[in-house]
Amino acid sequence: MASKEYKLIEVILSNYHFLKDIIAMETEVNNLKGMRYQHTTSEGSNTSDPTEKAAFRKIERDKDVMKVNVLINLIDRAIKKLPELEQQTIENFYIEQNNWNDVSRTVHCSIRHCKRKRSSGIKLIANFIYLDNISDYYSIMSRLCPDYVPIVSCS
Repeated sequence: MASKEYKLIEVILSNYHFLKDIIAMETEVNNLKGMRYQHTTSEGSNTSDPTEKAAFRKIERDKDVMKVNVLINLIDRAIKKLPELEQQTIENFYIEQNNWNDVSRTVHCSIRHCKRKRSSGIKLIANFIYLDNISDYYSIMSRLCPDYVPIVSCS
């Protein structure tokens, strides 16, 4: 059975382009607005001000996007440290979004061997990256990706 870290890396890689788009769009929106929300009251207050509630939601989303951005950057760096065949397989399958037949032709290995190299590459990435509070990342994924269904329980 794959570890929670392995499954998270696999989910991130599977949603790589979608998450990169979210990061780019959030950055663009924040740059366009040119405003920073100041945390002036406690989030737990019984405020009924819709603007304040929206600001808190925006702050939380910005934190989520920032965490995912850091994680994707760590994954990108970890991919570069993989052995050549694992690196090529993961880049071809997840980053370039090729099907297994194309990946197999590109790296000159059988599809079965490519899938094994993908698996070993993801395991290496999961070992390269220390993830504290892994369940936080699963929560973030469920908030950022509405269609995301957790692969593994985090309890």
